[in-house]
Amino acid sequence: MLVEALRRYADDNDLTHVELGKRFGFNASKTGNVFSGRTRLSGDDVLRILEDPDFALPKLKKYIAYWRLRRDVTAVERDMRDSDTVSEDTLFSAKRIQGSVLTTTRRMPSSELARNIMSGYHWWALRTGWICSVATDKATATYTPIAPDLNTAVEAMKRMKWIYRSGDLSCVDWGKVTGGNVGQAAADHCATTLRDFILAPDTGFDVDEHFRQAAECTGMGSIRVNRVNELSELIDKVTAIAKDWIGYELPAEPDEYGYAPSTFYADKLDYLESLVLEACAIHDQLQEEGVPIGEDVKQAYDCIMSEDGSANRYAVYIAPILAVNDRRGKMATPSPEDRKRYNALRTGHRRVRRSDSV
Repeated sequence: MLVEALRRYADDNDLTHVELGKRFGFNASKTGNVFSGRTRLSGDDVLRILEDPDFALPKLKKYIAYWRLRRDVTAVERDMRDSDTVSEDTLFSAKRIQGSVLTTTRRMPSSELARNIMSGYHWWALRTGWICSVATDKATATYTPIAPDLNTAVEAMKRMKWIYRSGDLSCVDWGKVTGGNVGQAAADHCATTLRDFILAPDTGFDVDEHFRQAAECTGMGSIRVNRVNELSELIDKVTAIAKDWIGYELPAEPDEYGYAPSTFYADKLDYLESLVLEACAIHDQLQEEGVPIGEDVKQAYDCIMSEDGSANRYAVYIAPILAVNDRRGKMATPSPEDRKRYNALRTGHRRVRRSDSV
């Protein structure tokens, strides 16, 4: 409801989503994620938005208590915002570190040797540049910081003599890297030893305090990683709503987040819009990261989103949503006709096409 209120506020005041996001302290990436449905507003975001005296609160009276609380938690809010930046923006943008493409060790740069070590232990780089190890449990991945950036990791490995030159050859001392261990024990030794060396006060590394705090904890956060299954579930929900649009009613049962759609969304279009944009965001992220989606899921997505070139009978409900909303890496440029179709859905009416009456 709050995101929808933000959209309408932007339209009424001739603001772009980016301009409105900046007003509440969101960077361009988070703004796009929030308005595309990829990222849910945190409690901290809600408080910051409601604090703005110029932002109206239509049908949002339940938030007034939080607005009053907001005045008393400025210091805590600042810490929460820093935490949100790490757990939201950075974790969802993690990239797997790739090994070196070089096939010879003659004069190989130290950074390439370091990349091979990191790739071998399946480390990831966050948007902040932090190098992290990842522990997975079913559909959850927990990131643990190791180094604040690639250059620091490489320099630390050089100082510890993990990587070194011998004549024209560039070498890795795997005995030091693994500590004589194998398997997960070797991976744990590598990560722990490197992190401890970087954080040690006598090694001379200038470590950002936010990184130090995160690294000294057991883990900086967890996210769901089984997003292919999540995408498949969203496609099924979108299809079910579009297939029975006239008779569809919002579910009264709580979803995986503990909220019943019937109490959380203003109407079924709000619900459908949220599901469509979330599915698009997950699909585009998986595509960018090269994660295999599976032929069945890909075909179902292309079909329901009309991206396979065929005329989809559900496009009358979904196309207007896609036309007026910003998406991951795609800013919306709706035409007057797009707006007319979307508003027709919003008011519960749509023009009957000739094919509908046949």
